[in-house]
Amino acid sequence: MYRNVLMLSTLAVPLLVVTTACNKADRTARTAEEGTRARTTETQPVNFAYVRFVDASARPVSLYFGNEKEFTGDSKSVSDYKRVPAERREFALRDDAHMTGDPLAKNSEGLGNDKYYTVVSWDDKGGKADLRVVNDTESAPASGKAKIRIIHAAPGMDAIDLYASGHKDKLASESRFTSASNWQEVDPVTGPLEIRTSNKNDNPVRIANVTLQPGKMYTFVVFGGQKAGEKVSVIPIVDNPKEAKS
Repeated sequence: MYRNVLMLSTLAVPLLVVTTACNKADRTARTAEEGTRARTTETQPVNFAYVRFVDASARPVSLYFGNEKEFTGDSKSVSDYKRVPAERREFALRDDAHMTGDPLAKNSEGLGNDKYYTVVSWDDKGGKADLRVVNDTESAPASGKAKIRIIHAAPGMDAIDLYASGHKDKLASESRFTSASNWQEVDPVTGPLEIRTSNKNDNPVRIANVTLQPGKMYTFVVFGGQKAGEKVSVIPIVDNPKEAKS
């Protein structure tokens, strides 16, 4: 009986050695695979986009991208560009008094690598907060020209037109609320500009001391009006995305 036990024990030793060797080989393979994954992750480029925030609403709000608070708005203001991950997340508007629960407004957006965006908040025709993400990436104007566009954030308005004061031909126009016009290439302008609307009760909004320089790009965010309970106003922005990288 003892002989049989000994023989069985002796036979078990090689099996244990083989099993141990296999386990060691498996661990070595897993370690190598994990190391490869880690090195691959380290060498993959991290992609970023650039976002700025224009708060054209009637209240100061904070803008989140996913779970991260990116901007604290100041009503009727525009921020500098900020670098954020170039991926799909949800933009959300919140005020500091209501940090939980449903946001005031939200918009899911996928951001492209090395692309530039303007996020605009405003109040809709019913006074409810809303937001829109506008793509800022655009080619430079032709030599000797400037480029301009309008972001229509004035509820209840139809066409919004931009003129050089004293000129009959419009520089740019946008007829849809919450939309951005196409970029328009224009001659350089020095002097006042005027925002004119389709509402006969709204006087033209004069923007004094404007210089549209050749090679530069400009955005005019128009907000307010009767539906918003305030005068039509404009936030002029000089667009220089490539100079805004950090």
